[in-house]
Amino acid sequence: MYIPGVPLSRSVAWDVHGRLFRFTASGDRLALETSDGRLSLTLHEWQGVTAALAALHPPAPPRLTVAPGTIRRSAWTAAEDQSLCHGWYGGEGLAALALALDRSEGAIVARLVRLDCVAGRQEARRRP
Repeated sequence: MYIPGVPLSRSVAWDVHGRLFRFTASGDRLALETSDGRLSLTLHEWQGVTAALAALHPPAPPRLTVAPGTIRRSAWTAAEDQSLCHGWYGGEGLAALALALDRSEGAIVARLVRLDCVAGRQEARRRP
């Protein structure tokens, strides 16, 4: 129920391996409650935490996005297969291979599976 002059309180709860979490925002305070304790910081302090986490785990590079109709749909050539395998085993990522071969990342993943360079799509998608 909303009462004028009283900040709204919102919360979300989740479970990770049996440990319960609840994140509550009320006014300028954000609180993280866990089944084994509670952490309450100001919004400014949480922004510091967010910046520190971002420094530890920088965001993944953006995936290659291509407008519909701009992707080649031609058959793979032996030279492209060789270039794909050489690049993959050389450590190149999906985005770089897609750009170099003018294919979508999905096409690269599918071809890596077909050529037995990877056991499955999940394995290929682990490399950015």
